[in-house]
Amino acid sequence: MVAPAEAHYDLALRVKGQGLALTIRNRGVTLSDERIDWTFEGRADAARLDAIVEVHLQTGAAWMEDGPAAMCRITFRDGYTLMISDVDKSGVKDAAQAGAYRGFVRDLHARLAKFNSPARFTAGYGATQFHVIAICAVLLGAMGIGIPVVLFLVRPEFEILFVLFGGLALTIPLFTMLFKNSPRSYEPTQIPTELLP
Repeated sequence: MVAPAEAHYDLALRVKGQGLALTIRNRGVTLSDERIDWTFEGRADAARLDAIVEVHLQTGAAWMEDGPAAMCRITFRDGYTLMISDVDKSGVKDAAQAGAYRGFVRDLHARLAKFNSPARFTAGYGATQFHVIAICAVLLGAMGIGIPVVLFLVRPEFEILFVLFGGLALTIPLFTMLFKNSPRSYEPTQIPTELLP
């Protein structure tokens, strides 16, 4: 399938260093064969695709109602970082944006692969963040699953099973999110689909 010469995606965007915002007002990014264009705080901006030094994919909290929010972070040669996501103006995953986000990520990667971009393609959490979350997940698993199992073996009561199921309900999504976000590099022709909505 050949991408059009120019494609617009009505997705939420943020920039690194933007600070805390209660609403995400900035939306929309346009890709062409040579550029990426966006508008931030009413000011039009653009960069050449060959100025991209890194594309990073990540997914968020797995226990959100409609599944995890997805994020594509684009870093340019001058250090400017643009973050594009499938969230609504409140920062909550917008299921209606899933198709547009997938389309954007695939289109961006296809355009970068077309001219053999030297950009790095990375996915998941940073190594430190991954290890901290892994430790927290193991501790949560030990408390939420291990303790009820031991209690049930010592004193088998039906109520303890409810605590065990609650522990499983919290721990399984956390481990699922963790495994999806294991730190790694990838080729632009092999997008990690588990990080797409």
